[in-house]
Amino acid sequence: MKKTLLATMSALLLLASGPLVAQGPPPPGGPGGPGGPGGPKEAVVTFLKLTDAQKAATDALATAMKSTLDGLDAQLKANREAVDAALAAPQPDPAAIGTLVIAGRALDTRVKAAHDDFDAKFAALLTDEQKSRLAIFKEVLDALRPPAGGPQGGPPSGMGMPGPRS
Repeated sequence: MKKTLLATMSALLLLASGPLVAQGPPPPGGPGGPGGPGGPKEAVVTFLKLTDAQKAATDALATAMKSTLDGLDAQLKANREAVDAALAAPQPDPAAIGTLVIAGRALDTRVKAAHDDFDAKFAALLTDEQKSRLAIFKEVLDALRPPAGGPQGGPPSGMGMPGPRS
């Protein structure tokens, strides 16, 4: 049943998106642009049928998360630059590089935690019916997301580093 619903939703989404693809991309910041009418946020609001109070609470959560992520992004950028500089040194110090890489991983963990926190707080705003609709929305997005590997995500399965030998 769940797979049939997912397949139906995917087919409907693909059929509905055909004319949009033919039109080409919208101008930045205009309808369909980030945060504009028809963007991803509007799709979620419409699909979940959020109330005005839920929209306001979601906007507050999003603003808080953006603030957190902006700070973490700046730290991640500084960390990447420090790793690059350490690697470019005439005599790279493996311990210093390792420390920087570990710090970068800790920042990545904090980014994931911020996303998880938002997800939990957003879910707490929803009714049971909206939670079910959100689960469907996420399944459709996952089904439409290109698989990891290949040109954008590294080598296709089985083409990477060999596994451990037995």
